Amino acid sequence: MIKRRHKRLIARQLREAPAVVLFGPRQVGEATLARSMATELPDSAYLDFEAQRDLAKLADPALYLDAYR
Repeated sequence: MIKRRHKRLIARQLREAPAVVLFGPRQVGEATLARSMATELPDSAYLDFEAQRDLAKLADPALYLDAYR
């Protein structure tokens, strides 16, 4: 995998805020970076808001997010 220069910045932001959104033009690696960080960082999750199953998880956001306190 390509070394990502923004990993430290994102990790720092996640320590300060409960969520970080990555967006950009298609096919530049946002999803790859987010999935990678979700596996490396404890108590983190990756949600794809284009996937119906992930949107369904947020039908009751408090219930879903309580698992990550």
